[in-house]
Amino acid sequence: MAIECAAGERISLEQGIGMRIRRSARPMRVLAPLVVLAAALAASAAEGQGRCDEATVRLLAAVSVTELASPDLYFNVQTGLPPVVGLAQLEALRVKHANERKNERPHVFTILQVDAAKDGSMAYDDGSVHVEFDDAKTGKHVVYDLSYLRVWKVVGGKCVTAAMYGRRGDQEHPR
Repeated sequence: MAIECAAGERISLEQGIGMRIRRSARPMRVLAPLVVLAAALAASAAEGQGRCDEATVRLLAAVSVTELASPDLYFNVQTGLPPVVGLAQLEALRVKHANERKNERPHVFTILQVDAAKDGSMAYDDGSVHVEFDDAKTGKHVVYDLSYLRVWKVVGGKCVTAAMYGRRGDQEHPR
């Protein structure tokens, strides 16, 4: 998060908290409420992660599955291949993708629906995810979208991904 000082320069929140402003007291009057607001938002987001409610799922949707996976994650997004189960297999898939993909952009999730248990213990969301990277072997730019269903649950006081199932539309087989 960047803020603008009275002098017109943009600084990060961390810089603003740590710096001593000598020009005048005015920048400090502007900075203090921003620091309080940022701390309140961070505390609110951290507290919300203990529940898998709609707001938390929408907040965490953009975070990589490798960062928010439950220890027993079930991850199935590759047609014709067995699912990835557990953190060790997920890490192996991450390394494989890192070697096969170059210039990978962050995946962009578009949530169509979120449904959460009233007690916040579990939720699911479904939608699409946009994937884009360069194939390391051929140099070809690869772009595709997956339809997905993702299940969330509370583990160790945090809302984490328990399962994800996805398919590329161009890989579906007519029945």
